Amino acid sequence: MCSSGGNGLTIPFSACHDTVMTHAPSREKLFIAIALILPVLMVVGLLEITLRFLPVGTGLSTQAVTQDQPIARFTPNQNFTWSDEWNFQIVNQGRVNNDGFVNDQDYDPADTRPLMAVIGDSYIESLMVPYAQTLQGRLAQESENHARIYSFAASGAPLSQYLVWARYAHDTYRPQALTILIVGNDFDESLPAYDLKQVFHQFAPDEQGRMVPRLIQEYHPNWKRDIIKRSALARYIFFNLSAWQTWAKIKQFLMRQDMPEAVYAGNTSADTDSQRMADSKMAVDLFLAQLPQNSGLKPKDIILIMDASRGDIYIGKPESERGYYFDVMRRYVITQARQKGYHVIDMEPVMAAHYQKNKQKFEFPSDAHWNGLAHELAAKEIQKTSIFQKLIQ
Repeated sequence: MCSSGGNGLTIPFSACHDTVMTHAPSREKLFIAIALILPVLMVVGLLEITLRFLPVGTGLSTQAVTQDQPIARFTPNQNFTWSDEWNFQIVNQGRVNNDGFVNDQDYDPADTRPLMAVIGDSYIESLMVPYAQTLQGRLAQESENHARIYSFAASGAPLSQYLVWARYAHDTYRPQALTILIVGNDFDESLPAYDLKQVFHQFAPDEQGRMVPRLIQEYHPNWKRDIIKRSALARYIFFNLSAWQTWAKIKQFLMRQDMPEAVYAGNTSADTDSQRMADSKMAVDLFLAQLPQNSGLKPKDIILIMDASRGDIYIGKPESERGYYFDVMRRYVITQARQKGYHVIDMEPVMAAHYQKNKQKFEFPSDAHWNGLAHELAAKEIQKTSIFQKLIQ
């Protein structure tokens, strides 16, 4: 027998023994779990505290994009930190303005000074380049108080989305001039068959069967991303270590390891599949045809900047020996746009001449986006145009 203690009752020894034997393993498991989890929590806590003192990327909060609110923009009036790689090779601090675009200026629809709108994707968004070194920042500095330079851009936007921002700029700010930067992945990504976008408009038939920019998938802010943004460690894993891209590459390797590796040129696949080429040229034709109506401007008041085949410039490969996707599309855009009266700035000869003389590259060692030098060269080319001179005079 064993005593229960204090209440005058006794319990048979066998029952008391069974009770002890039942609870002892559970306690041991609990202690083992604590011993295993506690060091992990301590390490996670230490990393969280340490990373809060380092320039971990913050990301940007995107506003909902719906049929009622169709303009892709970020949450206004927020500061951000952009950094690259695990060791913060590139660090930049920036700002989203009052209208939800990455720009140090606030936009004012009541301002009567002449306006040039600058539109593009991540190359114009330029999270990794200080605003003063960007194309739009340099033009704003050059124009001083004579004119305004407003930019409208976000990473991943294609030609079809540029038309939407052109109409928004026209309806809201009434620009007298427009500049659009075109890069390698702007063409086929304008069509949902190649990359279905959730935030941006893409070419699709309307009720009359006309191919126009349409919001195929609405975007609503994800609560998971808000949670991630609250933790410096989570942001470091997802933004600096690019966890999603790494995992996607691992899955692709496991699932398609017997397939040949894709070849890229101009930040897009080099594949010249006939259907892809035909669809991409159709996207260009739609863009050039609809841009005047959407922007409210004539082609002679619109500057189209065409990115260069920078990789070929560095190795000295002449244009006559190229035949991959971006090179074909580059030439197609330039030819078609000039025939329609647009002012085209081809960055190929500009960058080629500069590289031959100075041997300076136009992107970052760890990032393919334009660096400050590329933005400077493009800004200088714009300043030479009669469109810009007319604007500031």
